[in-house]
Amino acid sequence: MARQVKLVKKLSEAGGSGGVKWIPEGYYLFKAEELDIWVDEGRGIEYILVRFVIQGSGTEAGAEFVGRQFTEFCGNTEELLWKFANFAEASQGHVPDVDEIDLDDYVGSIVVAKASDNEYQGKVRSQMRYEHASKWSRYEAATTDAEALPPDDFPFDAPAQEPEEEEPEDEVQPEPEPAPAPVRPKVVARPAAPAKPQARVKVNL
Repeated sequence: MARQVKLVKKLSEAGGSGGVKWIPEGYYLFKAEELDIWVDEGRGIEYILVRFVIQGSGTEAGAEFVGRQFTEFCGNTEELLWKFANFAEASQGHVPDVDEIDLDDYVGSIVVAKASDNEYQGKVRSQMRYEHASKWSRYEAATTDAEALPPDDFPFDAPAQEPEEEEPEDEVQPEPEPAPAPVRPKVVARPAAPAKPQARVKVNL
């Protein structure tokens, strides 16, 4: 006798043994392998499912999760659509100005994902923030200290590391110029005073 059970969703959407809901905090390289639509009939919410495969880890703690699957649930509602918009911007380099999308346009997209711990219903899960794949060179070197990772407000148009300060070359000191010879004041000869007329004395002979 068949014993059929109505599942809350498709088994493929549950992620299977290879899927994870939590990974250590840090930066990862994700590839979107598949996108699909799932409707939560109980809540009446339509979700865009993005199934990623973890391609790389920026921390040693996350290295063991490379090759595993992580599924992002992006709600198609006013309050939740920002999550897919963030992924779309990271994938396309900009937020598309459209009100309809083709899911196939995003299959194969590679993005950088920053995982942060988020507690939901008593369980810790990973919440993602996505960035363009060109940022990966900043995070791909494995880091054991999570505090060494760039902060949330990291300026992405700035270099990942401060350039090393070059030691200044020894400056060649210019030879001092010889001091100018002292200027002697010119002696101006004053004209001789006119001779005084000699007093004539009249002598009576």
